[in-house]
Amino acid sequence: MSKILFCNNRFYKLVLCTLLILNQFVYSQSGIIEGCKQILNGHVFNKVTMEPITGAAVSLIDESGKIIGYYITNQSGDFSFVLECNKNYSLLGRKESYREDIESFVTTNVSNQEQKVDLYLELVLVASYMPPEVMDYFFPWPPPIASAKISLSRELFKGCNTFSDVQFKLKNALEENGYEEIVYMGMLEDLSNPRKLNGFATVTKMEQINKNGSSKREKHRWSAKVSNDISSISDYIQALFFTRPGYFRVIVFVVVDEQFNSIQKASREDALEWLIRGSPFLEPELANSKFTENHEVISLIYEYRLNKNKEAALLSMPSELSGKKHLEKSKILGTLNKN
Repeated sequence: MSKILFCNNRFYKLVLCTLLILNQFVYSQSGIIEGCKQILNGHVFNKVTMEPITGAAVSLIDESGKIIGYYITNQSGDFSFVLECNKNYSLLGRKESYREDIESFVTTNVSNQEQKVDLYLELVLVASYMPPEVMDYFFPWPPPIASAKISLSRELFKGCNTFSDVQFKLKNALEENGYEEIVYMGMLEDLSNPRKLNGFATVTKMEQINKNGSSKREKHRWSAKVSNDISSISDYIQALFFTRPGYFRVIVFVVVDEQFNSIQKASREDALEWLIRGSPFLEPELANSKFTENHEVISLIYEYRLNKNKEAALLSMPSELSGKKHLEKSKILGTLNKN
């Protein structure tokens, strides 16, 4: 009210005051409440028997597709998360030998309100045929055609006796260079009579990179849209008058003891999906597997070029950079050598 009185008889301030009042109204109606939180409680059930499922992995996913929470259900099949108000979320429930379930929902603007979302997993039998939903838990084998690849020296993994040892070394090298969001996947041969491979894959989140293979600055690095770093007048002029393509990269490390020939291609959407399908933890069965002298650690680089934000991204075939150059520019190779 004081702001309205201040404006009385001052015609030249009328527009300013109107905007002030309108801004206050819009803000009050927008439902944005600072510090507003809600509680999500739910259960994971067997879809047929309605019994609770213990040890199911529940991932909380934000509207950008990023996994922001992870929960393993207890004996009652319970899980819970703390959420922000006025947000779009999805829940992905998974457990080996079950068909996954995913539910999307929106939180309200009421602080401390309790949300309830349950997930229902359907048991499937792994026999001579495996449903496509179960195949999604694994990194495709043979792996899709990569833009570049490199077989890493065994010297880098000297002293590694189990998959857990290899995973620990890869994880440290990735996290040291900003790749904090990584997932792990088993590998399954995609045949009419599928079989699990004695290996695993480590997958990074898709990042935006410069043409020379170096990572974009942090504010642009994880953006899904083309964004150009502007650090000089020349950069500004080029961004103003010329359309420069965006380059995106997913790095996959596969640990395998088999040879392979890649045939199929993976779209940018496929590569984005791997992060949702993978697990933030290496399964105990895989973690305890022996890392034998027959195993190789191979890095597969999936590079995508996006000319405009509204166009489809194209897989660079091949990349202008070698697999070694990608790992050098990402600084991962230097960290592996150092450690």
